[in-house]
Amino acid sequence: ATAVLHVAASEYEAALDLLLRVPPHEADVFAFIELHSLHALCREKLLELAKHSWPKTLALALRYPEALPPAVVVSQLTAGDDEPRLHHYLHELYVKDIHLGAAFHGQQLRLYAKHSPRQLMAFLRGSPHYPLDLALEVCRAHKLIEEQVHVLGRMGAHREALKLMLHELGDIKGALEFVSRDAREQPELWETLLSYAMSSPQLVAALLQHVSAEPLHSYDSLSVVQQLPEGVHVPELTMRLAALLKQSNSQLELTRAALAVAEADTAALQRRKQVAVSRGRITG
Repeated sequence: ATAVLHVAASEYEAALDLLLRVPPHEADVFAFIELHSLHALCREKLLELAKHSWPKTLALALRYPEALPPAVVVSQLTAGDDEPRLHHYLHELYVKDIHLGAAFHGQQLRLYAKHSPRQLMAFLRGSPHYPLDLALEVCRAHKLIEEQVHVLGRMGAHREALKLMLHELGDIKGALEFVSRDAREQPELWETLLSYAMSSPQLVAALLQHVSAEPLHSYDSLSVVQQLPEGVHVPELTMRLAALLKQSNSQLELTRAALAVAEADTAALQRRKQVAVSRGRITG
């Protein structure tokens, strides 16, 4: 009744404070806020609103970022020591607009790593606002190898990234794709890949398998064979080399066929030119 009297006197903040003290099932405080456009009055009352309904409080903060700036929301949730809700808010804010919460992306790294590490990689790939050195520190602290590889690649530490991919993940295919992306700018990455791979018979076998399954112009297969470690048992080495030779023969036959077609086309063009010249036509 007192809240109604405050509304009649246009004392909306006093009415809002009273409604926040009423049990949630007795008063719809969010409908009251929407009805009278009191979003700006909620800046210091987010924790109280969350006690009535966190989903509705979150929706309110996301819908009205001008009235409820991210800095205010983050400050309130941090003061309330409510880390799960802070993570939830920052994640939804990032999904809505990756730039709205840019100032908090460094803090968000730690929250993702702690509360939802599976979502961290998407955040690392999508956000341009976090410090790379902090991202690497967080990923190392939580032993997130794939995320470390991504951050190291962005930092230009390609050798360290390759080492992690091969020795921690055993991901030869990913390492080959990684090298292929940066081969023009950093041709030494192929040699780095080979030197790391040759330290393990299993990695050598996996490397031969993937190289022989790709078009030979993609990778320097000769250098792979030349650097095979002597006296080391490589699983299924004979089969891998046979596949590589088969691939090489197929590539050679394809090259010869393409050359024959090109020579035939050249001869046909020469004949057409001779006919045109004999008729007194000038051709280019």
